[in-house]
Amino acid sequence: MKGFTLIELLVVVLIIGILAAVALPQYEKAVLKSRLTQNIIRVKALHQAAQTYYMANGTYPLDVRDLDIDITAGAIAFKKTSISVDPSHIGVYFKDGSTCAVTSSGAACSDKGNFYLVQLYKEQTLWARCDTPTAVAVCKSMSNGKSHQGTTDNHTYYDIL
Repeated sequence: MKGFTLIELLVVVLIIGILAAVALPQYEKAVLKSRLTQNIIRVKALHQAAQTYYMANGTYPLDVRDLDIDITAGAIAFKKTSISVDPSHIGVYFKDGSTCAVTSSGAACSDKGNFYLVQLYKEQTLWARCDTPTAVAVCKSMSNGKSHQGTTDNHTYYDIL
């Protein structure tokens, strides 16, 4: 009779299971790194647009719709975000679950509790606070090794630039 024995099938299933267990964490890191990179681009664009707005108006914007950029690609809503406690700061929600906003102190983006990016107007440094173990590994891999403790919170921030 032709066919496979039960032992041979179990060995193949075991090998596939081991390969999946090794590959899944790397896949999660790759997806998170992609999201972080996408939000880095968004924060930099918001930061630059807010600086341009400041030069033209003398104040920083409170609403992303006031900026001279098209941040609407992939946007699903414009409203107050959790990034700023000020209800007058209007941000943007994206289909991928990220939120971005401009505040009186800088541009910021957040991704579903994995990380929080901020670039202050008076600095060129982009800082990332990573809140999950996988996000911390991604932030460490994308930083230049510089980090600091937050002054108002107890989080570690990584220098992304």
